[in-house]
This record gives sequence, structure tokens and C-alpha cells, in this order.
Amino acid sequence: MATNLYNQLQTQFPNDPLLVDALILLGDDPSTMLAKVKINQRQNLHKKNEVQKSDVDNLIVKDFSLEQNYPNPFNPVTIIQYQIPVAGNVKLKIFDILGREVTELINQEQTEGVYRIIFDIDSHKKLSSGVYYYVIEVKGSDGRNYRNVKKMTILK
Repeated sequence: MATNLYNQLQTQFPNDPLLVDALILLGDDPSTMLAKVKINQRQNLHKKNEVQKSDVDNLIVKDFSLEQNYPNPFNPVTIIQYQIPVAGNVKLKIFDILGREVTELINQEQTEGVYRIIFDIDSHKKLSSGVYYYVIEVKGSDGRNYRNVKKMTILK
């Protein structure tokens, strides 16, 4: 079933492998994810550098987490996924190897849930090949704070 769905998606969207990768990235069988992520809303997944809240039903988030970006290394697009168990202010920033801030991807209030952002380096022309760090900082409405750092590699 999953193979048939994968082939169907590739046929329907031949130049759109990110859709299939995003379905697989969510960690569920693609055949069940199809019901949860509507194909006709595919364009919403591709809004570059815009945060997307997962619409997986009945998901209870218990802990903060920041996932490793996928794919890594990448060029030109990667997906960063994180989850927050409480509402709060979320900041997600990219830093170069010297610790200089390159860009701020997110700085906004968000409700609890699982989020992903598609980071497109083409919209950040100053980025060259190399190692970068992405840092998430959350100030939860319940007083809990969370900070985590992950490394990613850009290959041009």
C-alpha cells in the first residue's frame, strides 16, 4: 500500500519530492498520513521559511524537542521540526560556525504542538557551503524554558 502511494505521489507530483519526504519525516506510514495531510494543500507545505503546524490528529506533546534537520547535508532546502508541550514564545535562529547570527527564522507566540519549517537557503544568498547551527529557545507560558542546538551542513 505504501509503495503504491509513493508511486502515485511521484506520478502526480514528479518534481515535488519534498512532499513525500515530509510525509515520511512525520514518522508515520505514508498511506495513513495521506488522510492527515491533504494533497490538495500541497502548496502550503512549500511556503519557504514559514512555520507549519502539524495537523496530525490526537497528538499529545509531552516534552520539548528539536529534531535533526532533514536532509542533512542539504542544498537548497531542508526541514527543521520541533515540538513544544505548552504555549510560549518560540525563537529559531541560524548561526554560522563563528557564532554570528545569520538569520532568525521564527520569533513568535505558538500554541503547543509539533511544528516544522522549510528552510530554503536560496532566500538567504549570503549563506555559503559549510557548517551552521540552528538554535531554538522557548519561553513557556507555564514558566518552563527550553533551549537546544543542532548542527547542519550546507553543500553548494
